[in-house]
Amino acid sequence: MSLGHIYYAFTETSTFAKEYYGSIGVNTLFTPTFTFYKDYSRESQGGGDGYYMALDASQSVTLIPEYKIALFLAAHAGYNRNDFIVGKGGDLLGTAGLTIPMTSNLTMTPKVSYAVPLGDIEDPALGNQREQIYGGVSMGYTF
Repeated sequence: MSLGHIYYAFTETSTFAKEYYGSIGVNTLFTPTFTFYKDYSRESQGGGDGYYMALDASQSVTLIPEYKIALFLAAHAGYNRNDFIVGKGGDLLGTAGLTIPMTSNLTMTPKVSYAVPLGDIEDPALGNQREQIYGGVSMGYTF
């Protein structure tokens, strides 16, 4: 369970947005997590005065035990109501990747994701987002 606050500063403008969030997850198969975000900024400040809800699930499976290489799969479904755009919409995201230990403290994680916008997010006048595949590699170091 977590609670928090986020402040978004939009550097190309003088606007900003503020929101609080609460999240709850269960440490079980697929680690389901529900998160609720509530924007409380005024539109004149850059906020949406709405909310966003997300349901996430993920699972890791060890592929090569002797090297501790694991496959992870993650899924995300989100619903927006006047939070970051006017109107309603949502998004779906699927991610697959590998966790590869490089040393005892350093890991490399290549991954690929597929994102699908839903509802108003697809509207060129609002979000103008399209389905897309993207990927990357991240490095993590544990002290």
